[in-house]
Parts: sequence; structure tokens; C-alpha cells
Amino acid sequence: VLMVGDYGVGKTLALWIAAKKSVDAGRTVFYAKTVLDMAKILQVAKQYQPATVLAEDLDMVISDPQSTEMEQLRQALDGITNKTDDVLVALTTNHIDKLDPALLRPGRCDLLVKIERPDAKAAAKLVRHYGGKLLAKDLDIESVGAALAGHLPAEIMEAVNRSKMSCIDRLSRVVSADQLRSETIEGHVTEEDILHATHSMKMQHELLKMKVKDTRHPLEKFGKAIGESLNIRLGGNWQNASEKAVEEAVGSLNGSN
Repeated sequence: VLMVGDYGVGKTLALWIAAKKSVDAGRTVFYAKTVLDMAKILQVAKQYQPATVLAEDLDMVISDPQSTEMEQLRQALDGITNKTDDVLVALTTNHIDKLDPALLRPGRCDLLVKIERPDAKAAAKLVRHYGGKLLAKDLDIESVGAALAGHLPAEIMEAVNRSKMSCIDRLSRVVSADQLRSETIEGHVTEEDILHATHSMKMQHELLKMKVKDTRHPLEKFGKAIGESLNIRLGGNWQNASEKAVEEAVGSLNGSN
């Protein structure tokens, strides 16, 4: 089983749950500190089957698909496919594009699980979980969930934690200091507090987004920039026209030497 996802989406937590369920089911659990030890660990795991072997961050250890280490891992995983072995291997990776496609074929990788960032519904549930009794009864959970959709669970937890300070600051403007000290903020955290906290983390959120590699031809990048400039200065469909012209140019270049 290979779990794929962005940093912090919950892959490690998923492994922890897999380990707990394996123990509950009477399986022996092995945790590999590095996938480089996978061959040796699998040999031991076969002696204690049914067994579950867990390892994290495959791409951080093996980044070259053609490396000797990747070949050793491929051979190790091929070796556990015979019908007499009951060994489950669960791996995680942040960058599936760094892995050898041969590693992903059925027989080596039987199940590929993509773990996405929370959507609006999941984000709302996490806010409920982290906020608990602090949240106001009339809190607009749908607007909060929509604002936090696409944020990492750790970001959502931090937003809830920061909203407490926002709540205290807001209440301090409407009640006396003595009254504020004698009361609790339980039931007073509103969507305004959480949205304010979310906004304060905007720059950090942008930095935590996965960067998508730009594979466009240099002419395509140039055409995009020119098109946007013309569109801003002159209006109309100049951008689409310039991009189309560049696509034709790139096509002719790719067809020649």
C-alpha cells in the first residue's frame, strides 16, 4: 500500500491507525526507520507473520528512480508477493513523481491511496474537533469550513488556537478587565475570530502549498506574460490570441531540429 499526499495531510496518522488496527487483529508490526532496510526487515517479518511493515517518506530516502537503492526496493517488494506470505507493507510519499513507475505496478504496489487536503466539510469537522466547547453555539460553521478548505490539518488547529486570542481581544473592547478575568471564553469564539486568525496565516499557507513544476516551453511563458500585459493595457481577447500564436510557434519548433 502506498499513501500519497502533501506534507502534513495526515499520512503519518494513517500509518499509526494502520499499526493499531494491525495489533488489534493479531498482526506483528514493524516500523522501518528507512526504506533502505526494507529487504532485511521483510526477511524478519516473514518469520513473524501475519505481519505489517510500515515506512515513511519514501521519496526523501530514494529520489533517483534508477538508483541501486530503488532497484533493491523493487526486488524486496517483489519477493513478498508469493501466496504463502502474509506480510502487508504500507509506505508513504510526498512526491510520487520522484518514484520509479515500475515500483507502482500491481504486484509491487497493490493499492495506491491519495490523501487530499481537507475540503470544506472536513475542515468544518476539524474546527468542531479542535474548538470544542469554546465555539459559540451560533457559529457559522459552513463559512468557516469554506474559508479553511485546502488548509492542512495543522493549519486548521493553529487557526482555532489563534482564534482564542482574537476572541479575548474582541471581548476586552466590550467588557471590563475585571469582568474578563472572572469569565471564560467558553462559548464565545465566533466565526469572526476564526476567520481573522485564518487571514493572519495567509502568507504561511501560501508557502506551505505544494509547488507545481512549470514544464512549459520558454516561448509559452513569454507569450503568457505578453498576453497578460496586452490584456491589462488594452482589454479584450489579446491574451488568448497571443497564447494561440505562441502555441503554433512552439509546435513548429518541436517539429524541426
